[in-house]
Amino acid sequence: MADTANVQGYDGGKPTNVSVKATGFHITTTEAQNGAAGDSVAVAAAVAVAVVDNTTTARIGTGVTLPFTGNAEIIATHDSGVATTVKSDASGDVGVGVSVGVAVVDETVEATLARNLGLYADANGSMTIKADADVSSVMAITASAGGSKSEDEGGRDADSEAGAQAKQPPM
Repeated sequence: MADTANVQGYDGGKPTNVSVKATGFHITTTEAQNGAAGDSVAVAAAVAVAVVDNTTTARIGTGVTLPFTGNAEIIATHDSGVATTVKSDASGDVGVGVSVGVAVVDETVEATLARNLGLYADANGSMTIKADADVSSVMAITASAGGSKSEDEGGRDADSEAGAQAKQPPM
């Protein structure tokens, strides 16, 4: 998944204040779930993969000197949350549960000034170039397997179970 928020400004004139702001807000949720049940063998596998590439850019690009008489600001704000959830459940005489989660997260936030400011710039004015990012990535991965009853619950020990499956008496 790729997302871009991009703001570029100024087409001429002599502004009092210059303000370029870009805000990116990105939420990515990936889920995988699988279950299996059987009398003998049950296998459940689940895989979730999230590939996230988000960019937020606030930029005053190249060109002639940008005249202004007050304050200038270039501000990029980037918020991103990535949640990956994987769950597998298996039950049978033999149960195997496998879960795999992968998150590749690439987040970029930029505030850029690529030209001169001035000529009419007020000595009392201010210049702010700021890039803020708040990024979180959370993974919850579970796998479970349930097998046959224990000997105390009337089940067989491993040798008896193996012999029963092979149709041979236990050793």
